[in-house]
Amino acid sequence: MFGGKPREILEMATKGLIDVVVSDDILEEIKGVLAGKKFQYPAKIVRALVGEIEDLAELADPAQKIEVVTEDPEDNRVLECAVESRADAIVSGDSHLLALRGLGRIKIVRPDGFLRRRRKR
Repeated sequence: MFGGKPREILEMATKGLIDVVVSDDILEEIKGVLAGKKFQYPAKIVRALVGEIEDLAELADPAQKIEVVTEDPEDNRVLECAVESRADAIVSGDSHLLALRGLGRIKIVRPDGFLRRRRKR
């Protein structure tokens, strides 16, 4: 369902070149977004897409609550997952997360920035 830079990143993940980590809270939010007003996918397709994410990603169970993003509190679940999994980066197009630029040693970058960083290695 994604093209361009997000597709490149997804392909890196499917090849095992990068790790993807999600939490139950993130999966629930994904379900809501896919079934919601913007996409309106039928439940069967939502289940299939979430199943693919579950197959691809590691599941984190964040122990620490983070309340940094006040404008969209659900974005804090992404931060909690990243901290729990000791992620190097959060790749997102979300303006609230991008405004932080990072959390501790975790960089928050757009897909194109992530790909540029990876190519420099």
